[in-house]
Amino acid sequence: MTPRRWPPGSLGWPTGGRPPVFGTQGVRPLCTDPTDPPRVLRDPNDDYLLALAASAGAQAIVTGDKDLLEHPGLHPPAITARQALEQLRLS
Repeated sequence: MTPRRWPPGSLGWPTGGRPPVFGTQGVRPLCTDPTDPPRVLRDPNDDYLLALAASAGAQAIVTGDKDLLEHPGLHPPAITARQALEQLRLS
């Protein structure tokens, strides 16, 4: 599947199709970037995501990724968008 290319300016961004860049002076990270996350899942990118969510103190990872959703004992747990809406009482 080929990624969809949005026409420049179609998303409210300036011509060139890139989002605007804002200054980052004085901005502090919300959490530490995990440099070598432990292997927990089959996909190393998912291990990074799990470690990043834990570092940020996330209550859950909202995803459609079956590897995350079906893996028992994740902390924070992986939940679907529907479950997140239900927990937030928005559905």
